[in-house]
Formats: sequence, C-alpha cells, structure tokens
Amino acid sequence: MDGVNSGNVSAIREFQKYLERNDLMLYGQTRQPEKSVPAAKPAKAEKVGKKAAALAAAQQPDAGTPMGELMMRRQQAATAH
Repeated sequence: MDGVNSGNVSAIREFQKYLERNDLMLYGQTRQPEKSVPAAKPAKAEKVGKKAAALAAAQQPDAGTPMGELMMRRQQAATAH
C-alpha cells in the first residue's frame, strides 16, 4: 500500500489486480466475465472482373429492347428442347 501511495506504477497495477479479484469474490465469480465479442462481419461478395461481368451480362439479355427480347425467346427455346 505504501508503493501505491508513493505513486509506484507497478504497485498500482498489482493493487488494481487485487481489487478486481476481490470484487469477483464478493459476487461469487471465480473468473472475470468474458468481454462481449462484436458480431461477425458478413462475408464480402466475391469480386468479378470486367470480362466475367461482361460474359454474365451477355447471358442475361435485356428484355426491354427488341433485340434482347428476341435473344430471350431464343434462349428459352433452346432450353425447352
């Protein structure tokens, strides 16, 4: 206690540990409660390169255009056979 009163840093740390253990004993705990763990971050979406994105876009024609509508009909007919 003399070290704490004189400002000795290591004595202050040891005193804090002593107080924490004492507080835990007062409440019937044998160890410190676990700190809350932040929620896991959602997995990032896989990055798609320019060529792969263009290829995927080519497989999904825009039905809002006449050419896209024809391409969609052709794809549906090909998968129906």
